[in-house]
Amino acid sequence: MGLTSTLELREVLQRVVDMAQALSNSAHAHIFLYDAERDERNLAASHWSAEQRSIQLQPRRTGITYSVARSGTPELIEDMSNHPAYAQSPSEVRPGALACLPLVKANRVLGTLNLGYWEPPAFDPDARGFLDLLAQQATIAIDTARLYASAMERAHLERALQVRADCRRV
Repeated sequence: MGLTSTLELREVLQRVVDMAQALSNSAHAHIFLYDAERDERNLAASHWSAEQRSIQLQPRRTGITYSVARSGTPELIEDMSNHPAYAQSPSEVRPGALACLPLVKANRVLGTLNLGYWEPPAFDPDARGFLDLLAQQATIAIDTARLYASAMERAHLERALQVRADCRRV
């Protein structure tokens, strides 16, 4: 199933992480949505490899996800073994390498797509281009689902107002 075979946001988010994990050959993939007004990042979807157990993640203000969400600049770290952001993390969630990609629409960060690798890949120009494209497609799918949900909510409210107006006329 493709990213656009549904417009339900939760399903889109899960399909994005599942496809991102498969296409990038990463061990795990996560989407954190960013609320700029509240300055919060929340885990929206995860895909864990078979050898991992699902662990609830919450990015720290001093972490990579927070930095990428605020700056809109991707972080591609080929060797996480001594990275300070993961020094206190449990070994089962500490990747060998990390790609943290901003999901950006119209200069606004919607969130991040995080890809963790057990074995550090080379983030060469081709890999970087692929990851950028992956993040762009994820952004389009997520934004489309959000717009659809908003349009459906608006249509529901308009119908409710019309029913109320019709009842007053009777």
